[in-house]
Amino acid sequence: MKKEWFRDYFNELYGNVILDSIQPSYTLNQVKFVEEALQPNPGASILDLFCGKGRHTLVLAKKGYNLTAIDFVPSFIQALQESAQKEQCPVDAICMDARQIQYHNQFDHILVLFTSFGYFSDQENADLLSAIRTSLKPGGTCMIDVENRDYLLRFFCKEKWRKKEYGWLLERNRFYQKTSHQRTVRVIIDRQGNSTTSERILRLYAEHEILSLGHQVGFKTIKVYGDYDGSISKSLSPRIIAVFKK
Repeated sequence: MKKEWFRDYFNELYGNVILDSIQPSYTLNQVKFVEEALQPNPGASILDLFCGKGRHTLVLAKKGYNLTAIDFVPSFIQALQESAQKEQCPVDAICMDARQIQYHNQFDHILVLFTSFGYFSDQENADLLSAIRTSLKPGGTCMIDVENRDYLLRFFCKEKWRKKEYGWLLERNRFYQKTSHQRTVRVIIDRQGNSTTSERILRLYAEHEILSLGHQVGFKTIKVYGDYDGSISKSLSPRIIAVFKK
């Protein structure tokens, strides 16, 4: 399997047809959940890690929080900077590899949303979580949002077609049990019949694995949710949204 698949997967096309198709109401509901779960103080410092084009970043910045946003895709960061300037939202948008963060006791809260954890090797994922903890102020919190492996395997779909505004989206999935990775081949087909293929290789986690990983790097678990509706995590909840405290 290709190690750094994400360098090809997250490109301008992904931004245009995937990120730009997310409804604003969906983002607003997610931000509402984040605020209710983390209870940030007015003006709190928040790091949005793997921010994409900053859909969560911008909403939070408009609410008066102090936002730093990091993503490794230059076009995503550029889009965020342009949106922030247009909407007059002060945001520190940085283009860099998340594995290179070197903050110390700087943020009140760190967000890793929209299945943005599990891109790297197991050791690199653990190192990243440790760096996230180091970046938090004492008593600061981190929210990690991933898809629930047990849910995905219970309702595993080898092939899925979805009709989109731009045409069609085809996804073919394969699960590797020994390493707990899911390989997804995504084919985007436009209205003219032109297709573009990309590949995602994501480390899937069960709840006990995410919590164990957090504890290994020194986090305390505050709460685990099963989705953005605020429901408590269960074995077959669609998501694992863990809130850790330093």
